Amino acid sequence: MSAYKFCILLLCPWFCFAQEQEQSCGSPPVVQFGDTLEPRERTNKHGTVITYTCPEYYIREGNKEVVCRNGEWDDPPTCIEPCIALEKDMIANNIQLKWTSHKKLYIRDKEWIGFVCMNGYEISNENLLRIQCKRSVLTYPKCSKIGE
Repeated sequence: MSAYKFCILLLCPWFCFAQEQEQSCGSPPVVQFGDTLEPRERTNKHGTVITYTCPEYYIREGNKEVVCRNGEWDDPPTCIEPCIALEKDMIANNIQLKWTSHKKLYIRDKEWIGFVCMNGYEISNENLLRIQCKRSVLTYPKCSKIGE
């Protein structure tokens, strides 16, 4: 934040006061995977508001709007990637999706997904077949051949 001093030297040489000067900002912060609703300008006036959006299945963390305040932007949001359940990963772990026959499924951050073991396979604890998406990472359960 910058300020300039204004002094009244004739009447009171010791009396000075600072007055805030509104400064403009540069381009708004770039958000990975995010976009802005307003056009991105190189220079933005003090008080300019920029609104961020995230793609479908991505979760916005933080404020959706940032404001230019005296040459500084507010902290921008983050777009958290979804998890992607892929057929190849499910086959490698002898599992399939519980509620759908899709071969690929997008899961938002912190959402839960259920699996079942493929025919001829089992798991020691059925609760392990329900997992949570954690910041774009799925830790798949693994089913073993029955009797192994």
